[in-house]
Amino acid sequence: MKNTGSCPKCKSTNIFIYESPIFDGGRIATVFNPVIKISTFKSASSTRYICRDCGYSELYFDTTNLKKNN
Repeated sequence: MKNTGSCPKCKSTNIFIYESPIFDGGRIATVFNPVIKISTFKSASSTRYICRDCGYSELYFDTTNLKKNN
């Protein structure tokens, strides 16, 4: 859904995108969108794509802070 803009289950393009809310300069975890705590100052936020027609959902994490340091 993230790349195609359509639901893989029912092919609908009626997609709702929900990003983790931002609080005090950083993202906070919610029941719908978790945040992975990597270190004291780093976290990986998430975005959920939900089909409004059939309810299918996919969860994606921002991989910027998940990459290993060389």
